[in-house]
Amino acid sequence: MALQQRFAATSHTPTKGLSHFSGDEQTQYGLVTPLNNDTAHELKRIFHQLTQALEVLRNLGHLLGGEQRERARPALQRWLQPNARAAEQAMHDLRGLRLIKSPALTDLSQSLTVLVLAADMLAEGHLSGADTLAFSDLLKRNTLGALDALDMLREQCRVEA
Repeated sequence: MALQQRFAATSHTPTKGLSHFSGDEQTQYGLVTPLNNDTAHELKRIFHQLTQALEVLRNLGHLLGGEQRERARPALQRWLQPNARAAEQAMHDLRGLRLIKSPALTDLSQSLTVLVLAADMLAEGHLSGADTLAFSDLLKRNTLGALDALDMLREQCRVEA
């Protein structure tokens, strides 16, 4: 848990301009219905859970890349699957609320699908050399994509970080 908190402390800076819809279109996306207090709390909890897991995965992706990290890789790999599963569960919870209409939700889901696959492949240790580096890069890119989509959803739903 301490490693997760330490990784989550180095936060992601959203990449502006990656959204595939304009500001005018953005106003039509977001919450399908107004939030009551319980639902607002649940949405905020889910966004927080996603952010924590994705920040850990983002940092792990950076740490796993590079030849010099060969000896540290097994110790780092054990953190991949629990955080990938936490992000995956949070996504299921988010979809289960049926509150959000947005292409950013689809972007988040697609990025999570790829990063969970990459995390599984890296954690299981079946990769070596160039494959490990390629999957680390895939993990990093999709984690950043998921964080960007999550930032867009936060903005659309007006949920603070």
